[in-house]
Formats: sequence, C-alpha cells, structure tokens
Amino acid sequence: MDCDTIIIGQGIAGSMLSWFLRRGGQRVVVFDDGAETAATKVAIGTCNPITGVRFAKTWRVETLFPFARHTYAELEKTLNTRFCSPIRIYRAFPNEKLRTKWLRKAGHPEYAPYIEEISTGPRFSDCCHDPLGGIMLRGGFRVDTKKFLSAYRAFLQKNDALHQIRITAQDIRFENNGVRVGGVRGSRLILCTGAEAAFELPFSYLPFSVSKGEVVRFEADALELDTVFNKGVFILPESSGTFAAGASHDHEHIDTQVSAAGRAWLESGIRNAIRSPFRIIAQEAALRPTTRDRRPFVGMHPENACLGIFNGFGGKGLSVAPYFAEQFSRFLLHGRTGIDGDVSVQRWS
Repeated sequence: MDCDTIIIGQGIAGSMLSWFLRRGGQRVVVFDDGAETAATKVAIGTCNPITGVRFAKTWRVETLFPFARHTYAELEKTLNTRFCSPIRIYRAFPNEKLRTKWLRKAGHPEYAPYIEEISTGPRFSDCCHDPLGGIMLRGGFRVDTKKFLSAYRAFLQKNDALHQIRITAQDIRFENNGVRVGGVRGSRLILCTGAEAAFELPFSYLPFSVSKGEVVRFEADALELDTVFNKGVFILPESSGTFAAGASHDHEHIDTQVSAAGRAWLESGIRNAIRSPFRIIAQEAALRPTTRDRRPFVGMHPENACLGIFNGFGGKGLSVAPYFAEQFSRFLLHGRTGIDGDVSVQRWS
C-alpha cells in the first residue's frame, strides 16, 4: 500500500495533522496502538483562556481558541458526534495576595473579553470553598477527548487510513526518497508520539520536559455545580453527580502508573475546593509531552527530509494543535508557507 504521509500516533497531534492533510487531498495512513494511557485520552479536556497563578492570558489565545473551536465544529459535522462545548471557569481567589494581583490584571482592557464577572465575596458558599470570591471566566471550552478520539478513529478506519499496531524503530525503514512502515510505503513520516519522542531517536535531541499528570473521577451526590470550579485543581461537572478533577504535575516519576501520592494530592485539592462528601471512582495517569520553552516542536528533521515531528503540546494540545496542524499541513502540501519560528524545530538546530 502506498500513501503520501504516514503518521505515527493518533492523539490530538496525529488526529489534527491527519485531518488537515486529508482535507488537502493527501493519502494518509495513521499507525496507533490504542493505548488507554495516551495523554489526550486521559486529559479532562478543559481549555482555559486565563491560566496559572500569574493569571496570564494563554499564549496567542485570540488566534488559537477561535481556530480550534471552528475546527472542532467542522469535525463534529463530519463525524456526526458532539464532543466540544463552551464552558465557564470560576477561578476562586486562593489568598489575599493573589486576589489583589488577579484583580489588577482583570482590570486591563485586553482581559475584558474573558472576564464575565468578578465576585469580591463568596459566590459558591453553599457548595464550594471560595471565601474571598473569585473571577468567572468566559471564552473557554471543553473537549470530551475520549469521545472525539473514538469518533475520529472510526472515521479513519472507515477510510482504510488506520492501522492499530504499535510501531517501533525496527519497523521503520527509509528507502528511495521515502519511508516504509510495515507494509505501507509513504513519501514522508511524521511522528506524533507524544512523550515517547523524548526518549527515542531521532528527535531525542529536542529539549522535552516530560511530566506525569494524574486525574480522578469522583461522585458527590450533594454537589450541585454547573460550571468548572478551579481552586488549585479543576473540578469539572461531567454528568449528574459525577465530576472529574485534575491534574497533578510530577516531574520525578516518569511513568503512566497511577500513584497513591497523586491520588492523595487530588483528594486534598478536592476537599479544599468543595464542601460535599465525595468518593473516588476512577484514577488515570499519562505523560505530558511538555517542552523546555513551553512551545511545540513542528517541522522536518535537519538530516532527513522524509522525517518530521508534530509534538510537544504539553497540556495545551486541544487548543494549540489545530492551528499549527493546519499550518504544518500547508507547509507539507505546498512548501511555500513557512513554519512559525516560535514552534519550528529549527529553533533548536
């Protein structure tokens, strides 16, 4: 079987890149082993326009968020599946110092599109701990990652564009200005393998900064919450009485095993956020493919024109990958448009 582009990995990176390449008329084959510990599958899927204790606008939010929402809307039509929805996010003030800092930033005009309401006193005191108040954010969205990946996987299978198998370096051969993976020959190979790329040639020279993240699902029958509540951890309503909470950051234990320490940290965060009794019903772990400068790795290998990478999205892949997948696909299809210098692998050549 011959194709134009072979992609390894069907997380958010591989899914987005294959989508835009197919739209451009490319014959694409995706290899993916369907691992349940893939970072995109484990992610709770919230995309937040204002992040972190610095209360900073997400990088390029004005461009990346609208593009991502538009892309997901197109995919929902094609896949006949709803998986993306707008969300409000309530950021509870953790302490007086950060309250002062956040309120000062929230007053800047550039923050206005994302500030729905400021509460100077408790807003959710009947169900949550927010004695100092907080800020209700708008402009965020949530992707049900398991639903999206499953629907897109079925789409690829229907179009004979998916091979469910784990690929190792021994399965890849570069030959005659092309590449062969198993029984498939392509003009190029793009690796979208997430954190695995940090530990394997040929892109291990790139400065990854991999971290382990854990999330839990819990039941809290008495908790009535219709918005995402954030006070150290994100509390996301999923269905009646069921919620997701995440995520931890562990830079020491680089594996995909759930841990007692991760569970304890999340349980503490939930208790700090809500008043209701709760019961953990599930726990998952995955590795984030974060990079040293918190920017993705996009482009072709400096010594092999048939080999590329689309990776390094960390915890921002759902909002960032669509835009740069479209840009990278135009580069691969036409070669006339360049790759943004902030994400190009050439910045680490």
